[in-house]
Amino acid sequence: LPARSTIWEGRRTETGFESIDPGNGSPLLACIGMRACDVAGLARLDTVFGHCSGGRTRSTGPRSSENVADYCARRRNAFIVGIQCIEAGDNCFCRSVGSGPRIEAGCDLVVTELPGKDGPSFLLESLSASGAEVLKGLSVSPARDDDIHRADRLLQECGAGMSKVLDVSGIQELLDRQWECRRWDETAERCLT
Repeated sequence: LPARSTIWEGRRTETGFESIDPGNGSPLLACIGMRACDVAGLARLDTVFGHCSGGRTRSTGPRSSENVADYCARRRNAFIVGIQCIEAGDNCFCRSVGSGPRIEAGCDLVVTELPGKDGPSFLLESLSASGAEVLKGLSVSPARDDDIHRADRLLQECGAGMSKVLDVSGIQELLDRQWECRRWDETAERCLT
């Protein structure tokens, strides 16, 4: 999503204002290489910015319908390719919060690397109609059962290798108590883009 987006423009008239279409549109977008934790974060953003289903939008808070509609249009035009982790990093904790290493939803295509002596091969799985359409257009061989089982084993081993645990019990209450914390102001003063 862009850092800035014009959601409304107007022109002063003799009787008030006239709306002008900002002409942003919703460009097609491909996000390639999102990990399970990224995909889970995107699902969280969906709950923050608005729920998008069946072309209808609904706000879950003090957000304008224009913002929600813009977000939903951008999400509908996004094609997401996820990459499942087969090796845990030192700071990975996604398994402890139920967001990985396996990607089960939120992507159009999911890629799992299968290391081999002659170089890696890749297992592709579609999780949406758009993903199935793209997969159908690729000249790839159908997945073999032993590759599917190997990918499952690699994902289980990756999850088992995650030693970091993030305890989120009571996090909502903790954040509620910190509503007026000066850290929020300090963070807001920094440019995060």
